[in-house]
Amino acid sequence: MKPVISGVFLLSCFIPSVYGDALSVQQVIERVLHHYPSIRTAALQVEVAQQESLRINSQLGWQLNAAGGYRHDFSLFGSPSNRLDLQAGLSRKLASGDQLGLSANYARDKSDVPISPFYPNPASNVSIELNYRMPLQKGRDNIAFNQSLESAEINASLSQWQLRALLDKLATQVIDLYYGYAVTQVRIENNQQSISRTEALKQYLNKRTKLGISEDKDILQVNAQLKSQQAQLQAIKVQGEQQKISMNHLMNQNWHSDFETKTEFKAIDKDYHFDDIYTQSLKTNADIQQLNRKIKLAEKQIAIQKDKRKDQLDLVLFVGDKNLSGDVQSGSVNENEVVGGARLEFKRGLDVSGYDAQIYQAQLQRDMALQNKKQVMEDVKYRLAGLLRLIESGKKTLQAYTQSVLAQKQKLEEAQRRYQDGRADTDQLILFENQLSAAMLARDLQSLELQKQAVKVALLQGTLWNQVNLPDIQTLIKREQ
Repeated sequence: MKPVISGVFLLSCFIPSVYGDALSVQQVIERVLHHYPSIRTAALQVEVAQQESLRINSQLGWQLNAAGGYRHDFSLFGSPSNRLDLQAGLSRKLASGDQLGLSANYARDKSDVPISPFYPNPASNVSIELNYRMPLQKGRDNIAFNQSLESAEINASLSQWQLRALLDKLATQVIDLYYGYAVTQVRIENNQQSISRTEALKQYLNKRTKLGISEDKDILQVNAQLKSQQAQLQAIKVQGEQQKISMNHLMNQNWHSDFETKTEFKAIDKDYHFDDIYTQSLKTNADIQQLNRKIKLAEKQIAIQKDKRKDQLDLVLFVGDKNLSGDVQSGSVNENEVVGGARLEFKRGLDVSGYDAQIYQAQLQRDMALQNKKQVMEDVKYRLAGLLRLIESGKKTLQAYTQSVLAQKQKLEEAQRRYQDGRADTDQLILFENQLSAAMLARDLQSLELQKQAVKVALLQGTLWNQVNLPDIQTLIKREQ
């Protein structure tokens, strides 16, 4: 049976904005992400990682080589000779690990003393050869290439999740700042409502004073209450201005730009299923996804190092054509022959401790990533449980505060009627007013806290990003350029 947290938010609506445009927390997050410098840096890292696949794939392209030179030296029989060499070749490594090569050579030898009356001098040697190399152990199936290509794709995905982790971190900070500013706005509104009620009481007392009913001490008490409320309002506004400047800075707006938080409360009836949210959170958690890719990278590295540790045993097949031409004493020579053959090449490293160390290092990195993943999964579980528990208890608390506000209103209204009849004093009226103001503030702050926790659940679950227009990576890169 899945644990279910249910309930109804009994929320009130704030008075319409007097501070400028109303921005939702998603809109603020969006504005921050579209210009934040670290986001651009992370976007460049994503682009770098994506280019790695192109670099690795280029290893399968054709390679051209060429060489040429002239040499004056002694021939095999000790006579001075001149030699001209020209070489050219094309080679390509196939995805299977085999290697295909085509080479052409031209050599012209001229000796001061002929080697033999039957051997041309000068002599021209032309050869064309096609060879095919097949690894039988190390390099078979081109493990290094394929694993490197897959590693490049994993690294590209890893860099994207690193960008997502940065987005999550910034979003968490913005959420806290946003609702901190919202709390300040609620306090300002609550204080203004209290001032309005106190001013209404003052006007009532002034009328009674003209009639000789009220005493001076009543006026003095109300004035003191009003001055205290106005001082509190001024202090809260100063705090709000500092918070607004900080948020404008993050959104890259003018420091004095006016805006208010878009916190329109409405009745919410939503059930939170822990198992469903936890499962989805694991799929979208940036830290877990990064660790999954680090585990895969370690496994790829293990496979590459194990292949490098093998002995090299290659089968080489070749076929070609050779031509020898030149002048001899009795005339000229022009001989042509098709050549071909096969050979085995073997190589073994006598010290493989370096490969063993690299394999062990990769295994340790995989084990560390697995342990870190286990810890992160536990952290996500308890973080989610904490948020849902706060929401569950917060709904009950909000309902209690809502009932408290109704009771405080009724108490104040009843006291006002008795005050008009002369059966209550000013002290009691001011006390009841303060109690109503505190109850309304507690209710609204609890409503904000519930909203904040719900947004954090959406962020943990990954659904928050469905409501945010994320910056395009290519746009960020072009902006940097």
